[in-house]
Amino acid sequence: MAISLREVASAAGVSLATASLAMSGRGKLAAQTRHKVKDTARQLGFRPNASARTLASGRSNMLGVAVRDPHYLALSYFGLILSGMAEVGDAKGVGLGFARTMAAGGDDNEPEYIRWAHEGRFDGMVVIDQAVKVSELGELSQLEVPVVLIDQQVPEMRIPSVRMDYRCMCRDATRELVRLGHRRIAVIGIGEGLFSYTEMVEGYKEALQEGDIGFDDKLVMFNKNIPVLHVVDWAKVNIGRSEGMAEPPTAYLSLHDAHTMVLCEMLRYLGLRIPEDVSVAGFTCNDGRQHFQPVGNVAIPAYELGVRASELMFGLLSGRVATRDVVLSGIVDFSHGCGRPGR
Repeated sequence: MAISLREVASAAGVSLATASLAMSGRGKLAAQTRHKVKDTARQLGFRPNASARTLASGRSNMLGVAVRDPHYLALSYFGLILSGMAEVGDAKGVGLGFARTMAAGGDDNEPEYIRWAHEGRFDGMVVIDQAVKVSELGELSQLEVPVVLIDQQVPEMRIPSVRMDYRCMCRDATRELVRLGHRRIAVIGIGEGLFSYTEMVEGYKEALQEGDIGFDDKLVMFNKNIPVLHVVDWAKVNIGRSEGMAEPPTAYLSLHDAHTMVLCEMLRYLGLRIPEDVSVAGFTCNDGRQHFQPVGNVAIPAYELGVRASELMFGLLSGRVATRDVVLSGIVDFSHGCGRPGR
């Protein structure tokens, strides 16, 4: 049975109010009293209740970050977003906590981020998962938990979002490849709950149409059901198939940072030189030259995504929101990689 704060107060010989101030670190108490209460709590095995703290102060001083799978946190996209969020949060004395949007133990169970919202662990929730259910976002709304989406929109709910204009970025990247003379451009998009690949492919199609190039669906290797960390086997099959075409691609556009290096290694395994035989361009969260690969770079300012998401969240918490849709643009830079068709 859990030990209550009232039991701690009784064992320490202080009032409940004094015990509460001692455990929260608030108020003016003698150091001796504060230490005595905390030592007693430790000896009894007392654990502060997040909901109780929230009820007492009105805030938990924690922002929730909802992601589909904890493995995603190892990717630079997420790491840079979290760095941007942490910088804004640190300045306001607010920490970050992580919660999965997937239900542990099966779809019938309640997702972790919903359960923790019910428990009052977070003042607000930043959701980075395009596969999140609208019904769950509606439940957060009913709980009056402020929500900010990153790289996702739910127009019917008017949930504030910070996102990239991926359609425009993909169109510009494809235009640049077309300008270099490429007419067989393959697109790779793998992984669920990350970016709006549909918007990206639309931008790709627009650029092909502008260049009077016919669309070939065999060049779009787009499967959102493949986990982003399990792409090697998928790449062996699909890149091998594309290279076996009568007219193989002369350029590849990778829609995710984690896939670009797998793509490059696979092409080299097949005996192709980059960019002499085939050009590669990829969406990345940093300077493309950091890959030590001659690839074109379509830069996603992920750090700024995190900063702007946190700023938008604190605006919601304070009741002052200037806009509910923040759209950022990236930079297409093929000066370090990509060349004219080599085959």
